[in-house]
Amino acid sequence: MRISKKRRQELIKKIIHEKKISNQFQIVEELQKYGVKAVQPTIARDLKEIGAVKVMDESGNYVYKLLDEAPVIDPWKELKRNFKAFVEGIDKAGNLIVIKTVPGTASGIARVIDRLNLEEIVGTLAGDDTIFVAVRDASLCDELLKKLSTIL
Repeated sequence: MRISKKRRQELIKKIIHEKKISNQFQIVEELQKYGVKAVQPTIARDLKEIGAVKVMDESGNYVYKLLDEAPVIDPWKELKRNFKAFVEGIDKAGNLIVIKTVPGTASGIARVIDRLNLEEIVGTLAGDDTIFVAVRDASLCDELLKKLSTIL
């Protein structure tokens, strides 16, 4: 059945609120139960538009939550958990710190790094399994690399 984008996004919010959803394909399956056909790329756009993020639940699993429902967690504590579980390596290149992660986890870890609000970090760019951390000045790169490496 074809429904409006607004209605589909309302259903996605309902699904996220009622169930522990850990990936976009689960949302596709849940929507099918309502007779709604959707593909993963559409779900990815919808999640971004409605402000859904992946957060670690009390069991240590990542699940989707709406930003206004996501628990506030100390970003350093969350970064430490993420680094220990998902980071495979860390290096530097000029004024960039390059973090290699388990596939599919880079954007969530980059979001946590952004939440640290460190003056020396200009921003992050994440792919599937790689994060580039842009450091304001190359002279600060070694110090930040050391700080992040100690978390591993």
